[in-house]
Amino acid sequence: MSYFRKKIGICPQYDVLFNNLSVEEHLELFCEFKSVEKSQIPHEIDTIIKSVDLLEKRNSKASDLSGGQKRKLSIGLAMIGGSSIIILDEPNSGMDITSRRNLWDILKRSLIGKSIILTIGPNPQFLKKL
Repeated sequence: MSYFRKKIGICPQYDVLFNNLSVEEHLELFCEFKSVEKSQIPHEIDTIIKSVDLLEKRNSKASDLSGGQKRKLSIGLAMIGGSSIIILDEPNSGMDITSRRNLWDILKRSLIGKSIILTIGPNPQFLKKL
């Protein structure tokens, strides 16, 4: 299980965050879950915070984040520890159009060289064509 825990990152459709923890504290906790070496945790946190564009929110509690920022944090949690397989369940769920565009830019930039399993909700227009 330890091997799989290190290799797989999951971002569920609904954010599973602790309201009283900051962005940095969430990332530190997940570094522990994924057995990131203690000496590497600060570097790992810095890397993820930069890659998901949450530098200004580093010390903000999850309860103070916007919906888009919560999604970015959830994606960062899935990426922590060098996950090589990332499962994203409707990653842009509940986001406005600008946040969605920013999210896709972050994903294109951050997930190069990783396997991504992506689910998206049904598109009524698409379903009409079936």
